[in-house]
Amino acid sequence: MTFSKIRLLPGLLVLVFSTGLCAQIDWLDYYNEAMQAISESDWESADQNLGEALKLKRKATFEAETYALQVITYTPYYWRGIVYFNLGRYEESVSYLTQSENWGAIKKTPQYETLKATRERARAILGLQRRADSLQTRLAGGAAESAVLKRAATLLEDLNRALQAGNGQAAGAALRELQQIPEVASLYAVGLALQSAAREANAKPVAEPNPVEIRFRQGLDNFVAGDYNAALRIFRSLQNEGSPLPGLNNWINRTLSEISNSNSPPQTPVVERDTVLQTVEPFLVLNPYPETVRRDVVVLTGSVRDDQGIRYIEFSLNGSIHTLPNGDTLRIAPPDSQSVRGFDFSVSLPLRLGENTIIASVYDLDRDPHSSLRNLALKRLPPIYRTPIFWGSIILVLAMLLGGWGFNNWQKRRIAFVNKYNPYIAGAPVRNEKLFFGREELLKRILNTLHSNSLMLHGPRRIGKTSLLHQLRRRLMEDQDDQFYFVPVYIDLQGTPEERFFRVMMEDIAEGCESYLQRKPDLRVFEGKGPYSPRDFNNDIRQLLDLLRPLSEKTLKLTMLIDEVDQLNTYSDHANQKLRSIFMKTFAENLVSVMSGSQLKKHWESEGSPWYNFFEEIPVGGIDRDHARGLITEPVSGIYRYDEAAIERILLESDCIPYRIQKICVNVIARLIHEQRRRVTEADVEAVLEAALAGIET
Repeated sequence: MTFSKIRLLPGLLVLVFSTGLCAQIDWLDYYNEAMQAISESDWESADQNLGEALKLKRKATFEAETYALQVITYTPYYWRGIVYFNLGRYEESVSYLTQSENWGAIKKTPQYETLKATRERARAILGLQRRADSLQTRLAGGAAESAVLKRAATLLEDLNRALQAGNGQAAGAALRELQQIPEVASLYAVGLALQSAAREANAKPVAEPNPVEIRFRQGLDNFVAGDYNAALRIFRSLQNEGSPLPGLNNWINRTLSEISNSNSPPQTPVVERDTVLQTVEPFLVLNPYPETVRRDVVVLTGSVRDDQGIRYIEFSLNGSIHTLPNGDTLRIAPPDSQSVRGFDFSVSLPLRLGENTIIASVYDLDRDPHSSLRNLALKRLPPIYRTPIFWGSIILVLAMLLGGWGFNNWQKRRIAFVNKYNPYIAGAPVRNEKLFFGREELLKRILNTLHSNSLMLHGPRRIGKTSLLHQLRRRLMEDQDDQFYFVPVYIDLQGTPEERFFRVMMEDIAEGCESYLQRKPDLRVFEGKGPYSPRDFNNDIRQLLDLLRPLSEKTLKLTMLIDEVDQLNTYSDHANQKLRSIFMKTFAENLVSVMSGSQLKKHWESEGSPWYNFFEEIPVGGIDRDHARGLITEPVSGIYRYDEAAIERILLESDCIPYRIQKICVNVIARLIHEQRRRVTEADVEAVLEAALAGIET
């Protein structure tokens, strides 16, 4: 941890202690405002509201729990990516869409395909913009008198206009033509050469160039043409002759830089004077390195070049030649005969605490050897965990976290009182996974059986069968099976007369499949309110299965979760036999059902076997004591506290049936809210029992 990061800790302290205050403003309000703004294409307002929502709730969630225990899909990063795309802020759009994908919640929604398509389009536009900016920079050094450069400038303007208009086809055409102009590839060098020539022409009157100037011009021509080795030979020969040309050394350095950037080994010139071979020193380049490190080694990288060849590189560390563990001097030679004139190298050198001086030396193969060296100064700092400021920061952070935890717990309890927080559910099915206790083993048994059999869940009323079906639907939507592709749909038969049985079934099935399909299917059930026969039902379900199968390579299982199946007891034998025939059709291999009810009619006058003969029956009873205890205490943990005697009394009176537990607890907590207390006693349980259990079937 660096000192600059530690200076941020006071700000972090303010942030931790302000979290509880911000929690009083519901993130859902901002999120809903953002959705409304998006529907009206008010992108600026949507961005502002999404930003506020993210301050209060950072985590994207497929089933986000609101304060009123409602469940919504919360994907703020996805929507902010869409907003930034429409605002033309493509880099931020890509960033937020990628964050949304990393959170994972968006993958469970139909918007995931839109995310991927939008991100690819944003990346394509960014790519074109970057290439356009690159060409603009390289064109900046060009001459307006060149017809080729004029054409390139015109194409660049066309490219920018196309990008601003979102016309990818026109932008691509302009870019392709730009890439076909050879001069564009060396545009930077052209600009430098022309500017230098213009400066010289303005500095002195026009005269016939002398031989030295002619050779210099040849070097410039080679540089512009990209033949940097030929240019370097001419510039070096002029330097060795002592030619007084202004800017000659600058052109030599510029040429060496271009050679290094192109990774082509320079052919350093050899100049004959009086038949004596004259050469220059080898060329050594070190890549950028850190001036301060905390590790005990530093890795140096670079490259060496020479006209005749490299003999070796060696290193001096703090005044001594660096040696290997066996005592030999560390020398880096060319790796093979093809690399003798130039190669890249990498070496790890040990460092001592404090200041370090490293000298890298390279020697060539000339008859009279030459050498080059580079002097480096590095400072090794002690490991961060050995510094006093590190431990002081750790203590400060722990104190902040502990204080923030205590403050947030206090704030949570205070808000619970203000908002009369009572999470228990008495009557409605439990859709929130946090309030669903004691059924995990039963859920696993159902999921394992669904691969090959339909199921009939039966048990007393108010035992939790409806809640179990809703949790099963959620689990089938979230979990990925290796063999089957489950499409769960919930069907409620309560109060459904026999003549509307198949219509109600198909309407609920079609609604449950809607999120999986890209378009609304053309089903007979949508044609009006007239008669709807079992034949119509078979036709519609066959069409739905045909639309669902291509969505996955796995075997499709349309899973019908049918609640209140006791209603079938009032139907005729004929209607029950029609239901039986559904599970005998050719498409039945793609159907599976989980039905729930209190009791079924077991005697039929018809000769055929009843439909439930195809089902495996599973009883649903109460939950065990440990899970019942969790249902009592966990929903209000940190806010209200139950005495042990109060817990035992609730377990006794409820027989560990979830509905009864919820009924008792919702009344107990309502009593505490009214009296502004936090502790639940056995007397509180006794006081609400009669009202809580009134009317419950035993």
